Amino acid sequence: MLTPLRPLVPRLVLALAIALGRAAPARAASYGPPMPWDGPLQIILASLSGTVAHILITVAVITTGLVFAFSEHGSGARRLFGVAFGGAIALGALSFMTAVGWAGATF
Repeated sequence: MLTPLRPLVPRLVLALAIALGRAAPARAASYGPPMPWDGPLQIILASLSGTVAHILITVAVITTGLVFAFSEHGSGARRLFGVAFGGAIALGALSFMTAVGWAGATF
């Protein structure tokens, strides 16, 4: 049943290669005024990745260390460990990406 389609395969591959080769790259640009929610989102972003986030994660890591030292390591403690160390890894990755110059969308 696939035999009648076999001669079409090279033509389809060639057509696809030409179409992909001629495709223009998408150019992202911001036209017009900023959206009304841009300001509040920038404030939230600054709070979540700035000094406040570092302080909260530091407090969580210290609290996790104390819980680890003085408790039986139940399921609640495991969740706290995950939150503290996951947050520390996330902030470390954010700092690393910024230092290397791999930034996402910049506004």
